[in-house]
Amino acid sequence: MLRYFSLFVFLFSLTIFGQQITLNITGLGNLGSNYEYEGWIIVNSSPVSTGKFSVDDSGNLSQTVFPIDSMDLSQATKFVLTIEPNPDPDPGPSGTHILGGNFNANTANISVSDPAALGDDFMSATGYYLLASPTDDDTTDERSGLWFINMGNPGLTLPTLPSGWSYEGWAVIDMIPVTTGKFTMVSGADSSAPYSGPNPGPPFPGEDFVMNAPMGLTFPTDLRSGKAVITIEPDPDNAATPFFLKPLVAQIPDTAADHTPYMMNNNSASFPSGTVMRNFVTAVKEITNSPKDFTLYQNYPNPFNPTTTIKYSIPREGKVTLKVYDVIGKEVATLVNGEKSAGTYNVTFNAAKLASGIYFYRLETESFISIKKLILLK
Repeated sequence: MLRYFSLFVFLFSLTIFGQQITLNITGLGNLGSNYEYEGWIIVNSSPVSTGKFSVDDSGNLSQTVFPIDSMDLSQATKFVLTIEPNPDPDPGPSGTHILGGNFNANTANISVSDPAALGDDFMSATGYYLLASPTDDDTTDERSGLWFINMGNPGLTLPTLPSGWSYEGWAVIDMIPVTTGKFTMVSGADSSAPYSGPNPGPPFPGEDFVMNAPMGLTFPTDLRSGKAVITIEPDPDNAATPFFLKPLVAQIPDTAADHTPYMMNNNSASFPSGTVMRNFVTAVKEITNSPKDFTLYQNYPNPFNPTTTIKYSIPREGKVTLKVYDVIGKEVATLVNGEKSAGTYNVTFNAAKLASGIYFYRLETESFISIKKLILLK
């Protein structure tokens, strides 16, 4: 009986369990070279990084699959996405949280409305603006000022932002966005007035564009046919241009009258959202005499849906990576990444979140590289 128990323990010790997360997020914007996104799972109330990634101008993530420590991910209760400086001097999460969501089984639905992120979906945000230039004495340039006012009252209804964020107004003039100033309160002047005249402005966010015109523009101007925009900006700000979170947007009519309130459109449906999936990967080492050669076998079954087994052999201990790529060479999964002892291994690849098509898996050691094709057919 003791002999059988020992054999069971030995067999169990040869089964290696690993986990990874898969991100499926739409609506994120390009942060430029000085900032990047970082994912975090919350384990026993503490943040654990899942890895950093960037987003291109088309909204494509540079990486969507991240290997995670099995114990950490199995105990994770929440996923949070932050914006981090690049390079990042702090190993912990920044104060700028953009998405969050709780795990329900193996899925976390993430959005800006999560309490760990912006805390509101902004669907109730409303706004009014008017054209006027109260900071100079010239009555002929009234359409050169943009103020978020509604009949002498605050023109904006916006949620209070958490730390790490602020609002900013913008006028788009001849296709060039020009700031009207940053603010956190809808009643009260905003943070700056670089283009206004010498007279005091009203106690609301806004700006007169009557002096100090930036390159490419001439002030005073005519804001008709341009745009009025409210953005939510990270703090510290990643760029001098508008951030991609735009809760309120308005096309200024080419017939707009001065001192007349116009309503803005709610744009919160464009905000980013998505899912985070916990994926299980199991690798089993076969009990044999050590193999003599490096070998990457053809996956089985092939074609497959949604799981297949990839077998490989290594004759000596060393660093091993086994990754899956799509037809354009983009990495979609990391199945093995670490030191392995000599032996033959079987790895289960779950492609439930991938689209049908041809993929390639690549085994690499210090002295061996092999690539084979697999076909996902749903």
